[in-house]
Amino acid sequence: MRQSIIIKTAMNLVLFSLFAFSGGGTNAKAPLFSLKTLSGENYSLESNLGKGPIVISFWATWCGPCILEMKKLKKTHDKYSPAGLQMLAVSIDDNKTQPQIPSVIRTYKLPYTVLLDGNKDVYKAFHVANVPQIFIIDAQGNIVHNHQGYQRGDEKKVEAIVAKLIGDKK
Repeated sequence: MRQSIIIKTAMNLVLFSLFAFSGGGTNAKAPLFSLKTLSGENYSLESNLGKGPIVISFWATWCGPCILEMKKLKKTHDKYSPAGLQMLAVSIDDNKTQPQIPSVIRTYKLPYTVLLDGNKDVYKAFHVANVPQIFIIDAQGNIVHNHQGYQRGDEKKVEAIVAKLIGDKK
């Protein structure tokens, strides 16, 4: 019995790792969700599918690499948002650190739709292991790329994928 539980746990860990850390396309459908925006409006992923690719960045105010990644992705946002790209910054800040979000957004002039996931429900639905983690979703709702962590140059990979998805849409 104990060995069976250990084997099942190990298999689940392997499957989770393949999904969460693949760094490539999963061809899995993105979990549908609704969250409040920083301004208090409702954002529904389902309502926004079909308009173009969606980049979802899970982040927190206390995460330096998250903020660096979002700063670096501004060029991609500015270049492709007129063609339908949506960039979502899903904050996992809790009640203690959520008040810092507007300051971070203002300081770095981040143009993204900021969503609040303080309970980490969407974080868990996407099987995020740690922040920053980015997902790129095509217009049909398929996860075509996911990557955890940030290293200089990651933004170029994101831009190349977005460019291809925008080009495929035309």
